Amino acid sequence: MKTSFINRPISGFIISIVFTIATSAFSFYSIEKFFKSEQWVEHTNMVRGKLESIISKMKDAETGQRGFLLTGNEVSLSHIQTRKYQSGQPLIPCVYLLRTMAHNSPN
Repeated sequence: MKTSFINRPISGFIISIVFTIATSAFSFYSIEKFFKSEQWVEHTNMVRGKLESIISKMKDAETGQRGFLLTGNEVSLSHIQTRKYQSGQPLIPCVYLLRTMAHNSPN
């Protein structure tokens, strides 16, 4: 009878240790999964920002072209050229960069 009285606390202690280790492993796995998903969210936000930049540049080019076609004044076209050099990146490299960024996406 005395040995079964001693075995109960030991077995309870062992079971609690096993549950603690299992919970720790599950928590570690969940945190790792969270960090990976956070990186993909950041990547998606970067792609969306690049898309917005491309759309903005395309709208500026369209507006400049429309202004040139309506007025025949080349000042509208010079606005597009100065915008291209002020932004740091012309449109074509932005599109290629966006293509490589989107290619790295999981879906």
